[in-house]
Amino acid sequence: GGEEAGAEGDDPPLPFVITPHLDQSAMFGAVHAALAAGQSVGIFPEGGSHDRASLLPLKAGIAMMALGAVAKHPHLRLKLVPVG
Repeated sequence: GGEEAGAEGDDPPLPFVITPHLDQSAMFGAVHAALAAGQSVGIFPEGGSHDRASLLPLKAGIAMMALGAVAKHPHLRLKLVPVG
């Protein structure tokens, strides 16, 4: 017979921490208001840099900001301009 997973000698599970939920509604509200007022909002991603000739993929927060602003202000002519 074969051995089953979890047999003696397996490494113990690694501990992990669950990040608490952060209420970012005030930040999103401020971004939506700034965009509705015709202002620009600069997004600076956290983390390292790279030497690729292309941009890294956009994160969900940018889409949430843009879609939320347009949902609150349907006539907003929003433009996303990647810089890098």
